[in-house]
Amino acid sequence: MSKYLIEVNFQDHANYSVLRENSAQQAKHLNMIPIGLNEVHKTSLHYPLVWIKSSVSGQFKLVALFGFEPGENLYCKNDIWNNNHIPLHLQSDPFYLAYSNNETDKEKYLCVNINSQKIDVNGKKNKTGLTFFNGNGEKNICLHQAQEILATLAHGEMLNEMFIKTANQLDLFQSLSLDITWHNHQTSKILGLYTIDPSKLEQLNENQIYKLKSNGYIEFIHQLNYSLNHIENLIKLKNNLIVKA
Repeated sequence: MSKYLIEVNFQDHANYSVLRENSAQQAKHLNMIPIGLNEVHKTSLHYPLVWIKSSVSGQFKLVALFGFEPGENLYCKNDIWNNNHIPLHLQSDPFYLAYSNNETDKEKYLCVNINSQKIDVNGKKNKTGLTFFNGNGEKNICLHQAQEILATLAHGEMLNEMFIKTANQLDLFQSLSLDITWHNHQTSKILGLYTIDPSKLEQLNENQIYKLKSNGYIEFIHQLNYSLNHIENLIKLKNNLIVKA
């Protein structure tokens, strides 16, 4: 279902509520989701983090990998999310930030996707739903939390852009291809993924290393490379499905 975003306001959304737990249902067809550098510390402990290139801009994008093909989410089973950590992009749904067209003052607007299955327009679908506003027309905690998460996501995008610029200058990206043989003896070759090349790091001079360390990038790179260990777990999850099929 496509997104239909409208600005959140009391007049139109006084009776709206958002269901608290529906991450699995909304993400069951996502095989990856964007991640900001400010999420890497937590997310790298749970998911493989890789870089992909936008087919439109050619720009690198950091993502958490959930599956090996479009529409495949191996962490979602029977509408249950089988991981202890939920990335911020899923936590923020169905809320989004929109920006004004004013070039000198980019005002931000909190918007909601009214086509989302997490939205109840009458506030009666589920007793665990959180209403957008209280009786006085003030924003309830769900809107405040959404704004905080969206602000964190926006900051993460800015951090990503800064890191990508530095990594490109130092030629640190390398392509990653996965050759996988499944339990049913079928094979898959996964292309279009990128990582940071450890051997390129070893070739940097002292000034370049100092720049990476001063920006906290060395720690980020270690965390990103550590997260690749979760690819093995992702393969096991798919093999378990193949065996049961």
